[in-house]
Amino acid sequence: MEQALGSHAPQVAEFYRRHDGFVLYGDLLSEAAGIVLFPVEQWVEMTDEMRRGFYFLQEEPETDPDHIFTGIAIATVPYSGNYFVMPIDGSTAGQIFYADHDGWYDAAFADDFDGFLVRITQEPVHLLAKELGCYTRYSDGQTDAQWIPEEYFPDVTGIEA
Repeated sequence: MEQALGSHAPQVAEFYRRHDGFVLYGDLLSEAAGIVLFPVEQWVEMTDEMRRGFYFLQEEPETDPDHIFTGIAIATVPYSGNYFVMPIDGSTAGQIFYADHDGWYDAAFADDFDGFLVRITQEPVHLLAKELGCYTRYSDGQTDAQWIPEEYFPDVTGIEA
């Protein structure tokens, strides 16, 4: 962790001591999920994968607003080709950016890792259906139908389909 994030490792260290990654808003009937936070051992591999997907930015580093080539991929929206990136150098180091292959954002997704956790858990439906591009689609496990979330239930224990 310290090797990858340098001086920015302490902001994620406590969380990662307890949870070395997670799958958030996972579908129980398919492989769909809202966000996957990578385990530390996958950071290098996933950062390389992200950079291969955004190869066109290498030729013009000034068009790298989401810090694809100066940051570490810490999370993804599955099946989207989009990543959450933490720059480790420069004026935006330690912030979290959403690197979206469909467009760029002028501002950071979150000012730090704690802000990232708050933002991805605060309003799940708005996050999944609006902010992150509707990539998360849920299934009934029986048909090819897909649903974009409209409502969030924090505890589905005991709820019958």
